Formats: sequence, C-alpha cells, structure tokens
Amino acid sequence: MSFVGGINLSENNQDSDKPVEEKQPFLEKKVEQKTEKPEEKDSNISSFLIGKHLVLSVVIVLVVGAFFGFYGHDQLNPTGQIILPDGNDNPDKKPVSSDALSVELFVMSQCPYGTQAEDAVIPVVEAFGDKVVFQIHFIASESGSDFTSLHGQPEVDEDIRQVCIQEKVSQKKFFDYLTCVNQDIKNVESNWKSCAENSGINVSEIESCFDSDTGKNLLRENIKKSNDLQIGSSPSYYINNKPYTGGRSPQDLTRTLCSYIDAEVCDTLPPETEVNLFVVNDSDCKACDAETIVSQLKGFFPKLNVTELDYASEEGKKALEKFQSETVPLFYFDSTISEHYNWEQFQLYTSEVEGEYALNYTGNKFFNKTEKENHIDLFVMSQCPYGTKAEKNLKEVVEALPDLTYNIYFLASETEGGFDSLHGQVEVNEDIRQICVMKYYRDKLLGYQECVNKDIINVEGNWKACAIENEIEVSVIESCFDSDEGKNLFRENIAEAKTFFGAVSGSPTYVINGQTVYNSRTAGFPVSAETMKQLVCSYNDLEGCNKTLSGADNTNNTPSGSC
Repeated sequence: MSFVGGINLSENNQDSDKPVEEKQPFLEKKVEQKTEKPEEKDSNISSFLIGKHLVLSVVIVLVVGAFFGFYGHDQLNPTGQIILPDGNDNPDKKPVSSDALSVELFVMSQCPYGTQAEDAVIPVVEAFGDKVVFQIHFIASESGSDFTSLHGQPEVDEDIRQVCIQEKVSQKKFFDYLTCVNQDIKNVESNWKSCAENSGINVSEIESCFDSDTGKNLLRENIKKSNDLQIGSSPSYYINNKPYTGGRSPQDLTRTLCSYIDAEVCDTLPPETEVNLFVVNDSDCKACDAETIVSQLKGFFPKLNVTELDYASEEGKKALEKFQSETVPLFYFDSTISEHYNWEQFQLYTSEVEGEYALNYTGNKFFNKTEKENHIDLFVMSQCPYGTKAEKNLKEVVEALPDLTYNIYFLASETEGGFDSLHGQVEVNEDIRQICVMKYYRDKLLGYQECVNKDIINVEGNWKACAIENEIEVSVIESCFDSDEGKNLFRENIAEAKTFFGAVSGSPTYVINGQTVYNSRTAGFPVSAETMKQLVCSYNDLEGCNKTLSGADNTNNTPSGSC
C-alpha cells in the first residue's frame, strides 16, 4: 500500500490566490475502511453541548493560514464582536467583557465545509457565554459597486442577508437562523425567509437592509478583514487574532478555548491521554518539514510524545518497509492513539498495520526514485499564469547554470474522448505542441515558451509566429500535433505526475534531482529566478551558482500561487 495525502492541497486545481473551499479534512481518508466502531465512551462535553439542542458536526476542516503562515494582521474589529452596533433595535444584546476571548470564523456562506464549521462552533460559543465574542467574516471581493464570491451571486446575496441579520438581531437568533439555513444552504434563496421567521427575525427589516446601501456597506466592512489578511480558504479560524490550526470538532475547540479562559464547560472535558508519534525523516531534505504537521497533530493530541527516526537507520528502514512507504516524512502512531478521546474521528485518516497507525500522508522526498544530479523537473499547465512565470524563471536559471538539465511535464488527464486540462482544449492543444517542440527542437523550447507566454490566452493565433521567430519549422510541429505521435507523446508526458502519488498536482510544481518535491505549500518554494537558482544550488554545486538573478531584491514581493 502507499499512503497518499497532503496539507491543504485542493483537488479542484483552482488558482491558489483565489478563494477555495477546504476539503474535509487535512488528510486523505482511507478508501472503504471497514472497522468496528469502538465502544461508545462517556463524554460529558458532548452531553453538555448536545443539551443545547443543536446538531454537532464531527471533524471540521483543519485549516493552516494561507498555506502555513502567510497571514497578516490588522486592527479591524479586534474584539470580533458578532453584534456590531449598540441600539434599542437589539434589546437582547448583552454587554461584552473587555477581557473576553475573540473567536473569528472566515467562511463562504454556501461552502459546505464552512457551514459544517459554523454548526460545530455554535454550541461551543454558546457554552462559553459572554466569555467569548464571536464574529463570522465572509470571503468575497468587491467588483466595482458589487461583490464576487466563489459560489456566485446567490452566495453574495446570502452574505448580505447574514450581515444584515447580525446587525439587527441577537446572537442567539442569528445562530438559530444559521442552524436552519445550513441544513439546505444550496437552496437558501427559497428557504431563508422561513428560517428567519422561525428564528424570530423580522423578514421585512432584513429585506429593507438588503435592498438598500446598508447591506452592501455592512458586507464591505465585513469582508475587509479577510481581504486584509489574504484569507482565501473556507473555513479558516482565528483565536485572539492568531490563526488556529488545531482540531475542529466541538471537543477540540472547547479544549482550546479552555486553555485561554476558565468556564463551566471546561470542567466537563475528558482527561488528556498521552499519544506516541514517530516521525521517519531525512535531515538533509530541506523540503521535508515535519514540524508543521506535528504542530497540527498537537491540536488533536495535546500530550503528543514525538520520536524522530532517520530514514536510513535500522528502525527507520523497518517502519518504511512495514508501511510500504516510498516517501518521507512518514508519520505513524503506536497503540496509544487508540486510547485517545479523538481516536474515533481521527481513525479515518490513518492506516493500520500490525497495531500501529500511519498517517495518510505523502511526503516530499521520494527516496526510492533514481536520483538525477544537477536536474530540475517543472510540472505546469501551459496557460496557468503561475506556470508561465515559472517557465520564464526556468529559462533564466538554465542560462545561468549551463550544466543544469531539465524536463517540463504537463498536468492533465486522459478521458474517453481525448484529454482534459484545467483551462480547456486550448491548453491541451498548446501542451501537445510544446511536447512536439521538445522532441524536435528541444534547445529552442524555452525561447518558444517565452514568446507565446506574452499572450498565452491567444496562443492559437500566435504560436506559428513564435515558432518561426525561434527557427522552428511549423510544418514539423503541425505534423506531430495532427498525428497520433503528438497524442502518444502527451500521454507519456502527463503520466509522470502520477508517479508522485498526488504530491504533484498544482502548477507550478518542481522536483529537484528527481526526488524532492516543491510546490506552493512547501517552505522555500521558488517564486523568482533567484529563488529557483538558490533552490537548485542548495542541492547541487554548479557553475553559475554565484550569479545573482532577477527577483533577488524583491523575492518576498514576487507574486506566487498555483493552478
């Protein structure tokens, strides 16, 4: 077996600078796992929260801020108070303590993972009463005088209704409304009025807010923080103005809040259990960050005992062989994890072998693959803006490092009718043409890419001119493209990404020396020619590594992302 997974990797292949729905959860579930459920254990915290007559969700998405820490901070609404103004129109509003704990949830109103997060956090917030102030921020953007959101205008409309409701009524009524509409959020346009009425909310008052500039102004103010912090993943949590990366079940959230403040509900928590985690890793692998994963696991298992094992040691080799893992880092637990109160929900994200449990996670180093010295592989989509920038950077790096070898692979899939790629048939066509260029005019490929990438959207109309400019015979490329040769070359090319078991899925992704994967979620991911050169030279001693390339002075300001 091989264990596949990842942290916040979206299988939707969306541009990463745009909002995404975080899938549940941060690790891959086992396929068709069949195990007997452990005996139900007493859970005072569950009883306490269920007593609120609210439906609790189970594991909620583990979100790491903007791919591990690229969050900022601002002073907008630092208390995170959910009821915005003082006024007689909200007689249920209670005074908030100045030392109350701030809990903020960033969501898209029609994102199913966002609504699950709302359903989980509501009873927790209610259990803490006025010791916690809670605010929902929506993930959307202004577009002229209007707004855009991932799920279209219906989501924007619901965002506006919800900010109006937060403005007009008590937190209790707002929570009742959310609990109702979240049961069928896709059809919220037809059910929001009945949910509002059942929650004791004046529908005409919300409609008046929605139809006036008031609603838009409230949404404009509401989304300011998510945009200032560049939060694009739904759901994302902040506690006391800092990203929260721990477990998302009601029990996990309650335990976390109890680490900040004392409340009655804290006395109902089950005792903490020690859990033993073993990390098999390669200390020389600069991309093999284990600390990020470990810190997230501590959100589920606060008393986590971590033992590090070198992948070349006898114990490390035995573990890799036992779990048939081809990558590091490998994370696995002994039987202590089965005694933890979070085990029932966490078990889905592990695979058991002889009483030990490996995390379903694909590491960054494929140690069983043949090492290729002085080599870089670039995986892209030909019309991805981040991919075309990576191609431009690669050209500069290759020119600076004459002994560096490279390959370019495309990210696409084969279907019954042909091939499919994120940006459509035009992208597939250009992928095939570039593969034909690679075969017949390899030394001219990067120059050809530089030319077509100046107007890649209109590549169908300009590729021939770019071929001629780079002394590439158009008829040779057309013949390759129109025959089975081009399709067979493309089929072979796109198969390479699959050999990395899901670790290569976004454009651009780099593989250094045939073994170590870098993508937009990896520390040290190159976003300029200079950072790409530094990455290559950190693994290889090459002529030209002392040169300074573009982006050296503004590496941190260089746009990054993936498709």
